Amino acid sequence: MKKFIISTVSALLMFGATASAHSYNNSAFMGKWFSANASDTDKTQLYISYMDKNQICVDFKQITDGKELFDFTEYTGNVTNKDDHIEATVKFDYTDEYGTTKSGFMEMAMFIDNIWLSVYSDSGITFYNNAVYSEARPFNPYRSPFSSQFKLKLNDAEQSFGNVKPFIVNGTTYVPLRGVLDAMNINVYWDDITNADVHTQYITTNRNTKILQFARTDNGRGFGPWTLTSWDNARADTYETAAGTADISEHQPIIMNNRSYVPLRVLSECYGAVIDWDDAEKTVLLNDDIASDTKKSESEIDKIQMFTSAKADEIAANYVGMTRYDITPRYTYKSKYYIYSQEGKLFKVFYDGTVSDIVTE
Repeated sequence: MKKFIISTVSALLMFGATASAHSYNNSAFMGKWFSANASDTDKTQLYISYMDKNQICVDFKQITDGKELFDFTEYTGNVTNKDDHIEATVKFDYTDEYGTTKSGFMEMAMFIDNIWLSVYSDSGITFYNNAVYSEARPFNPYRSPFSSQFKLKLNDAEQSFGNVKPFIVNGTTYVPLRGVLDAMNINVYWDDITNADVHTQYITTNRNTKILQFARTDNGRGFGPWTLTSWDNARADTYETAAGTADISEHQPIIMNNRSYVPLRVLSECYGAVIDWDDAEKTVLLNDDIASDTKKSESEIDKIQMFTSAKADEIAANYVGMTRYDITPRYTYKSKYYIYSQEGKLFKVFYDGTVSDIVTE
């Protein structure tokens, strides 16, 4: 890692006599960080959407004279707690002014009141090498930004939770994949797929004829950002029908303690619900038309979630000459399937053992 060159005055501020990275709450650094004197038209912005003792997820953006000159979406990196500060590193890809994709790396040294941020291309171009300061003033590196000290009401009915509770961080409410989403009659599925050097994770939800799918991929440089794709029509199908996308760069799903949490506002708005906050009662108010004819039982959701490409292979083996097309999990608004080929034609192999052909024009 490159050494950070810090003036004596800055060093005295950064290395407080009582500061120790071991006592920092790493998640306190989540949120937006800006260059000194940042404005809407001129700023460098670092957005840390998640950070624990091992991993960090970041987004970096530079705006000059109102123009966005540099932006890379969220990538994951490694965190190391030192005696007097925290260090983090992230590798990323970016597109230069000629449209060529290139790579770079980011180094962060996190202190009691600022982050020293260095961003370089692999070829040696310096994009930024200076301090950034928290949007939260005053910044407290010892206090967690997570809060579960609130209630959540769905259509005026208070929801109860076990050990896995929703939480609010930086003004965004996150909910676990089960629980309140079940109460909203939303089916939720998790897929974790590894193929050669590519590792992809999916969170797929559906209610009635609408499908939402979060996805992120690790090509060997750490996971990139979660993307959100949606399908909403009478025969919604993640392979066959047209899709829409949404910008969720600042409302990313979070994986914490091996559990996945999704931003409630993103899900609720995509499904047509209305979310509000009652400050006096410290309550999230969610109003939603939860009517659904596609909600599945917990056991059936488990069966669908556990339907892997290997299990689809077992079904396909009953058909002479049928071979796997890929290992990407596909969904209709009612089911899950994988694609196979046979004599030049494509077929869907469903989790319930049925097989149907794909009509191509």
